[in-house]
Amino acid sequence: MASVPPVCPQGVCTVTLGLLLLVLLAAGTALALPVVRPTDPPSLAVAVAEGDRLTRLPIAPPPLVSVRGQAVVIGDDAPNQWAAGTRLPALVNPTGSVMVGAVRPGSVAVRAAPGGEPYRVNDDYLLDERWAAIGRVATGRIPPGATVYLDYDYYRSRLDTVQLPAAGVPSVRRGQAVLSCPHPAGAAPGHQARASVWVRPGVSAITAADIYPVGPASTFPAPDGAGTQGTRRLLESGAQVTMVALGDSVTCGGEASKPELAFPELLASALRERYPRAQVRLVNAGVGGTNSDYALERLDRDVLAARPQLVVIEFINDFGWPPAKIKENYRQLVGRLRAAGAEVVILTPHLIWPEWMGSFQVAYRALVEVAAELGVGLADGSARWAALRQVGIPYETLLVNCINHPDDRGHRLFLEALLPLF
Repeated sequence: MASVPPVCPQGVCTVTLGLLLLVLLAAGTALALPVVRPTDPPSLAVAVAEGDRLTRLPIAPPPLVSVRGQAVVIGDDAPNQWAAGTRLPALVNPTGSVMVGAVRPGSVAVRAAPGGEPYRVNDDYLLDERWAAIGRVATGRIPPGATVYLDYDYYRSRLDTVQLPAAGVPSVRRGQAVLSCPHPAGAAPGHQARASVWVRPGVSAITAADIYPVGPASTFPAPDGAGTQGTRRLLESGAQVTMVALGDSVTCGGEASKPELAFPELLASALRERYPRAQVRLVNAGVGGTNSDYALERLDRDVLAARPQLVVIEFINDFGWPPAKIKENYRQLVGRLRAAGAEVVILTPHLIWPEWMGSFQVAYRALVEVAAELGVGLADGSARWAALRQVGIPYETLLVNCINHPDDRGHRLFLEALLPLF
């Protein structure tokens, strides 16, 4: 599976300008409805207002897990965010990504033997608590390739649900505590979910940024299917259709739990089910850590050589660029693909780590505008990611690596954006 891409912008896109501005300006913070709000002063509790009645509901703290005497061979690479360092093993997801920000500050100790005298940070080893990584200092006391023993504490997170019964007192339904990607607890039978409360690692008080009101799911306008008419006719006729997915690590599979749950496979499977007489062939031309510059370089070899009838393009890694460059690259890609007889769908990408969201909206608009200019299919995955807030889900909880790789739910959102074009 591809590593985290090196190009990391920020941003937001959604169905309406109001929601776009909300996500962009808040950068992951939530605007609490009057019904569910923080206590005054903030505490590990929420307040539920029902007319004149105000109910205070305690929120359980995030679970703290202690690790003692864990044997690790320490490497010489200095910690460098996601890119380098020896990871604290309990903070690594099954897909190999590290959980960011879950280590309890001050809890890490590195020892030569379990329970022994600790080595000194900075003198003997380097430590990045945020990225759960250590690295040996060459001039320190830890020998090269040595096994060391780690003590540390880390938090798990939850998405609790504030629920209201048909009659009676509101309550909190506790979600399952996990290392990453918590799912909402949901309302119990006979109850209505009013808000999700994100119990983040290490949180000591619930603020408005942690409360996500639950509203009706968003509806999306039907996309313009003119750009995929030829593909649809081939599918309806029972012909063979070769579809190429061109993109970065997300197209490769991001961090879907299984290859068949990544969006390219999901789309191919859905088309085979919808058009059972057709022969749908999928070529996944995703390469992790790349952008549309590299796509242009390898287009002949990795895409046109497959003689596709359809090409779906997704590049989150373009989103640090000026709009003019994004548009020009897509003009070249679409021009060469059309000359070879392929139809094109541009898939707008998912929302990413809030710290990288600043330029997202500008780049998103560039994709929407160039798709309209060129008359190609546009699958608005970004809008579906932004609309998660409407149903009480922080979009960050769909990022397995906490940065830019979606979980299975995130890949399915892409399918929901793509399939209406067919």
